[in-house]
Amino acid sequence: MNWTVATGVVAVYGALLSTWNALSTQWEKRRRLAVKISYGCETYGPQLGPYSIIVTALNKGTPSMTLSGAGIRLPDGRDTAYLGQSGNARFPHELESGKSCLICLPVQSFAQQLKTAGFSGNVRLAGYYRDALDKTYLSKEFDFDVEEGMKFKD
Repeated sequence: MNWTVATGVVAVYGALLSTWNALSTQWEKRRRLAVKISYGCETYGPQLGPYSIIVTALNKGTPSMTLSGAGIRLPDGRDTAYLGQSGNARFPHELESGKSCLICLPVQSFAQQLKTAGFSGNVRLAGYYRDALDKTYLSKEFDFDVEEGMKFKD
């Protein structure tokens, strides 16, 4: 066997392994926030709260993150700002690795606000969270019917 070839193969293998380790370590330490938007209800002991739009954030990265705000991105690109006290996120909110938080927006009130802003019918919305470094994390788009939303009771 040619020792020069064997040494070269081992050197290439070592370089690839070292690169893989560096990249995987960097990937683990990267800030990653998953945002999801859905319908649901908060519970208050044995009672259910109003039917709501729930925007959830899950910290999938290793470092904790400080979230500075959350809301809904409207179809025209404007963002709503969440100022209510529904859900478990109070801003600024420190979100540890592997933990989640959420905000809840009652469907009827939100539908009325959209109607006042000139939206009607089926609109595409996305939930968002913003971190302290001013990076915005968006959910997948979500269909919301303004007229149907107006029928719910808060």
